[in-house]
Amino acid sequence: MYALNNKTIIITGASGDVGRAISKLCYDNGANLVLADINEQALEASVATYDSSRVKTLRVDVSQQADNQAMAACALEYFGCIDGLVANAAIAGAMGAIEDSTVEEFKRVMDINVVGVWLGIKAVAQAIKKQGGSIVITSSIAGITGSPFVSNYVASKHAVIGIMRSLSLEFGDDNVRVNCVCPTGIDGQMINDIAAMIGEQVKQTAVERQAFKRLAQPEDVAQMMLFLLSDASSLCTGSYYTVDGGYST
Repeated sequence: MYALNNKTIIITGASGDVGRAISKLCYDNGANLVLADINEQALEASVATYDSSRVKTLRVDVSQQADNQAMAACALEYFGCIDGLVANAAIAGAMGAIEDSTVEEFKRVMDINVVGVWLGIKAVAQAIKKQGGSIVITSSIAGITGSPFVSNYVASKHAVIGIMRSLSLEFGDDNVRVNCVCPTGIDGQMINDIAAMIGEQVKQTAVERQAFKRLAQPEDVAQMMLFLLSDASSLCTGSYYTVDGGYST
């Protein structure tokens, strides 16, 4: 649908539900890929059917600057340029009342969900500015609304929208677009992990106020990301795009 022929796209959190979905769409639409995840075994399994000449994988802890630099270097070494980044790696983190939470838990969520995004963009900035491109950050409806007992996660997803807004202005003269995607609850591992912590009712709660009464599928989110990575979105920057079934209406 949206051609990415000969574009080089880096995707973090690539072995997760959305990561796998956007990786496949990018691959099917002609992109060269650098796929990064801290779970190396799951990452390798997810790309078993791909042409290795177009796809490189590496273990990356997004909270570590050296790992992000290695990720960018991999793209440049094998493909010669960086046209896009999907800053998708994130964790739900521990959940519960703030008085029962620890500062260590809060910092871990922020290190991965916020610092990881900032470091990833920092690592690719010089290269992507050379020819222009697109940066897509995975936020959440939690980035534009509040929810009880998930203040760590909500804070992190609000923060990346702030990063997006600032960098869209900073990178505009270099023809680099920066946007966020804000999904509702996604039918996948993260919401199952959350349900294990605070109860299965979280899935129903996620859709009760939506116009469309279902969780998002990873492919729903990936289709929006593909649009934002492609040249079809050439005037789209500095915005968040909801994939939320009407939750935020």
